[in-house]
Amino acid sequence: MLKRKKKIINEGEQKKYLIVVDPGKHTNKAIILQDNKRVSFRTKYFDNTNELDVYGESYSVIYEGKKFIVGEQAEEQSYDVSKTNLLHKLVTYVAISQLAENNSTIRLVINCPVSIYKNKSLREEYKNFIFNRGQFDITVNRQQYHYNFENILVLPEDFGVVYKYPGLFKGKRVALIGLGGLNMNFMIVNNLAPEITTMFTVNHGGNELETNLINELNSRFALNIDHKEAPYILDNKGLMVRGKVDKESVEIVNKTIEEFFNGIIKETKKQGHNLDMVDIVFVGGTSETIQDYIESQMKHVTVVNDAQWAAVEGSLRLGAMRFGENTK
Repeated sequence: MLKRKKKIINEGEQKKYLIVVDPGKHTNKAIILQDNKRVSFRTKYFDNTNELDVYGESYSVIYEGKKFIVGEQAEEQSYDVSKTNLLHKLVTYVAISQLAENNSTIRLVINCPVSIYKNKSLREEYKNFIFNRGQFDITVNRQQYHYNFENILVLPEDFGVVYKYPGLFKGKRVALIGLGGLNMNFMIVNNLAPEITTMFTVNHGGNELETNLINELNSRFALNIDHKEAPYILDNKGLMVRGKVDKESVEIVNKTIEEFFNGIIKETKKQGHNLDMVDIVFVGGTSETIQDYIESQMKHVTVVNDAQWAAVEGSLRLGAMRFGENTK
């Protein structure tokens, strides 16, 4: 059971907000129902005991007496499937502070990997970890914030897309594949409902794609390309040399994407799923990165529009239904 501490302000005096936070391993995304305002920033943090100035899409944070930088400027990120850690608590609380009025009550929807979602013990552990006995205080960019939680709904990552684009799932069985920064989530959706026994999560996301690409390029060209260059190389479909895309690097990029995609097929086959027999829907930021290749290999596939945000927006609709709020 979730237990709340006594609130600082009477509940009747507080505004209530419905917020979805999707603390992905690469990017933290959040959206609020009341005006559809959204915020996103890198899921990274860094000890800021030395009180460095903050730049870019980053935040200066004080939580429980400790100082951090959260966002783009930070260095440390999580490569663990679990989200019951300080990093994910910090990015969730920072996102709330940027969306909801201070001293308000939050109805929160949070997403987690499907492997955690289908395990009741792990799901409740994550829920209680974020609930934090019903309230939290945090200082962001020198502004102090206090919030109370009314309730938290935990949803499986990527499932929200079913409520964003129900026409893709209604009256059929569909393979839903979510490609994030670290993980690949899979489930079969049967007429809008997830088949729990089909859910699985594996470490096969954008980080693996980028790491393999940088390793291949460094090996071929005897360079020391920083891993942070990988997203730009993928966007350009090759390595920029003196302002032009190197033709040989284009082949390496294409080969790396091909091998990554083959890994998706391999993982689903290992779990006993034949993707030739069902429609397929891809969601998640890494799906956008390799969308052209996915669509060139499969004719019965849909990479949803705005794949990085689609599941978050759908989770907002589902959360509004569960909490009895109007999305109009």
